[in-house]
Amino acid sequence: MFEEFKRVIEEENLINDRDKVLVACSGGADSMTLLSLFLRFFENDTKRVEVAHINHCLRGDDSLRDQEFVEKSCIEYGIKCHVKVCDIESLSKNEGLGIEEMGRKIRYGFFHEITNGKKYKIALAHNLDDQAETVLMRIIRGTGTEGLMGIRKSDGNIIRPLLNFSRREIEKYVLDNKIEFVQDNTNFENKYTRNKIRNQLIPYLEDTFNPNIKSALVRLAQIATSDFDIKNNYVKSLYERVLVKFDKNSIYLDANKVLLLNRDQVNELFRYCISLINDDNYGLEYMHFTEFSKILESTSGKSIAINKIRVTKSFRNIVIERFSVNDLNHEKFFTEDIQTIINGYRISVSNLGSSDTVVIRKRKTGDRVFYKGKYRKLKDLFIDKKINFIDRDYMPIIELNGEIIACGSIYRNIEIIDKENIVIEVSMED
Repeated sequence: MFEEFKRVIEEENLINDRDKVLVACSGGADSMTLLSLFLRFFENDTKRVEVAHINHCLRGDDSLRDQEFVEKSCIEYGIKCHVKVCDIESLSKNEGLGIEEMGRKIRYGFFHEITNGKKYKIALAHNLDDQAETVLMRIIRGTGTEGLMGIRKSDGNIIRPLLNFSRREIEKYVLDNKIEFVQDNTNFENKYTRNKIRNQLIPYLEDTFNPNIKSALVRLAQIATSDFDIKNNYVKSLYERVLVKFDKNSIYLDANKVLLLNRDQVNELFRYCISLINDDNYGLEYMHFTEFSKILESTSGKSIAINKIRVTKSFRNIVIERFSVNDLNHEKFFTEDIQTIINGYRISVSNLGSSDTVVIRKRKTGDRVFYKGKYRKLKDLFIDKKINFIDRDYMPIIELNGEIIACGSIYRNIEIIDKENIVIEVSMED
């Protein structure tokens, strides 16, 4: 197994000459095998191998046992061990995410925190069985062709050198080399979808339909991967034709140009856009493509949310953006001069009087502003300035003693500001 592992590393250029390797290690058989193989690979320079372990605090004493086992193993090997302890269950409730998704977010955040700006490769212990389970799970959820690629062996600075090896091969390596590991008994509980697929569905498919179902699913992933690059280049050309504006958190597409595309082109364009602002298409299913088509053909103002992505029809554009918690969900009151940042707006208000009260909030139904010589609905201002529906909710409304004196960076009530001798500045962060 080591010779094949070495061949994969070298032939597929998974590691460069000066790279360190950060092995994500739970203490289980897969990750301890991966650690063992890398220590053999770097037998003359084991300091290039480090370990990252996260204690999710989900399994009581067993979680602490796993952490202590990994720490003890690293001491014995003479390598550096990075440990993070966090209460995943509480964090998932606070952020409104499932435990699996929250755990994934914490893990990758921790890995990149360790490796940020340094020459590391992050090595994960996914194996051939994991690949088969992932492909089958995505098929069940209604994935597109990109989802059929499953887990990638290399993705930026993340590598998965064990993808060619089955769980059975890993178990044999552990036995032959007397590698110690800890057993996570929750792997045998059918609480999560992946465990049900691993413990129930795949054995049923092997017994009833195809004893080589895992190999068939892995081949499907390989075929999908080989087709991806050709298709992706084509979709990129479509994207460039309909793009209006792009930044790291949002994409604006010309709705009229998108409407000229056929359904398949629209679906692939949507998938491509999601990947640009969300790193991957995790959780993207068939129903989301259907909803996207409805938004495309809808009137201005309609929107849908997909995980942390929102899609909105705004005037002549389709806006696809990653959204965050709105800092204006609760009104903010001030009786002294202000220097603050809210929803990406730098806000400064000074020269307040002793009896003045400033409120910063989001828009409300019925808001009116003095605009073009008379009081008009705030909505009219937004329409005139072509502010899309999402940005309207994130734009701070600033009141002085109950009167709106500013709206984001698009409006000032100069008459009141001058009368009260207030100094106010609102600008977007760079």
